[in-house]
Amino acid sequence: MLRKKLANRLLGKVRGLAVVGLLLLASCGGYPSGLVIVRVSGLVSSITELLVTMQLDGVPAKNTRAPAGAADPSSFLVYDDMQRFGVQVPAGTASLTITIVGHNTALETVRMGSATLDLSQGSEVEVPLQ
Repeated sequence: MLRKKLANRLLGKVRGLAVVGLLLLASCGGYPSGLVIVRVSGLVSSITELLVTMQLDGVPAKNTRAPAGAADPSSFLVYDDMQRFGVQVPAGTASLTITIVGHNTALETVRMGSATLDLSQGSEVEVPLQ
């Protein structure tokens, strides 16, 4: 019984700290430094993956986890939550150019789009696929 009471108190304190942390994060602008939120519009049901490539200040971004056999080793794939995802950019980066190609299950291009974000103007970018 005593263990259960202690566990409940500890859990209550952990929840309290989590809520305080979320409130602080929301009050400070919301996102950690260097995190860019990418919003993708123009998705259609036939798109099953997004091939994403980025340039930081005009130079191709390096990706150590490029998909196997990728023509561009600086790319990465997004399968889940394709309408919104985050990318981390190094401190001191001034601009981010992001190109997205939407593929179907046969890896055919369905739609594509790109956008450039001046990081001094914000940390969210919308990429319309056409």
